[in-house]
Amino acid sequence: MRSIHVVLLFDIIMQMNYIEMNQQFQKYKKLIVTLNQWITYVFYMLYPLALLYLFLNRKELLVRSILVPGCSFILLSFIRKKIARKRPYEVYDFKPLIEKETKANSMPSRHVFSACLIAMVCLEINTVFGCVLLFLALISAVLRVIGGGHFVSDVVAGYITGIVCGILLFL
Repeated sequence: MRSIHVVLLFDIIMQMNYIEMNQQFQKYKKLIVTLNQWITYVFYMLYPLALLYLFLNRKELLVRSILVPGCSFILLSFIRKKIARKRPYEVYDFKPLIEKETKANSMPSRHVFSACLIAMVCLEINTVFGCVLLFLALISAVLRVIGGGHFVSDVVAGYITGIVCGILLFL
């Protein structure tokens, strides 16, 4: 039933224009900003902890868990610089709920990409925990769209790219 709600939310977002969406979610700004920050901090804290766990318990995965995300992040950053897609708040001229001053470089979402890649590292450690983190990355993606910093296609591209690069950890 909850998955239906997520699909419906994405349908609503895709059908709305970004100015209307920004106005409709204005009353939830504090919640959106707080959730976005909280989820970001969770991922920032978990990655070093995951690497520490791998160092102590599964050294054979440690190098891959550093190199794959690191190289993927650099490559993704280069690609998004080349694409240089404007952000919704630049295109439609509104103040985003999640304040950003960055111009362009919206596609793909590096934030969502990083969250998915960290979740994939954790998935290698513990399947249930990794799946919970992939769900948190999805929530982060929705928040980034609602917050006005990304188009739906930006976060979808970031999510899928994070998963695909994360699969390299399992090879």
